[in-house]
Amino acid sequence: MIYILSFILDLCFNNSLFTLLSLLLTYNKKSSKKNIIIAIILGIIYDITINKILTNSIIFLLIYFLIEKIYKNNYYKLILNTIVIIISYRIIQYIIINISSITNYDLVKNIIISLPINLIYVNFIYFIKIIHKNKFMHIIK
Repeated sequence: MIYILSFILDLCFNNSLFTLLSLLLTYNKKSSKKNIIIAIILGIIYDITINKILTNSIIFLLIYFLIEKIYKNNYYKLILNTIVIIISYRIIQYIIINISSITNYDLVKNIIISLPINLIYVNFIYFIKIIHKNKFMHIIK
């Protein structure tokens, strides 16, 4: 569900990386193979519909492996991980674009533009998950 929501929002907002960040928000150490497949599929869909450059499946996979290394399940680490993921994605994208000489790409501008909206998104989804979890905890007890 979060993948679909993230993807739709990516279509609506420029410089958003909601689909990529959904990998962080749904990360589960127990489902490594499933997560890798999801990362590749999301990257391919992202390539076809948003960037039209067939590199995101590789970038999404690289970012997924980064998530595996840095993931910690608390709020402050989530924010820090979001920043690391956005900067990493933009740097990898910058390298690929400069190698292929497709266009001029302002790395700093793209990082600065994409950080606020993506941090707002991650905070929003994080707090929705907290509220949703707390809402149903009294039913379980």
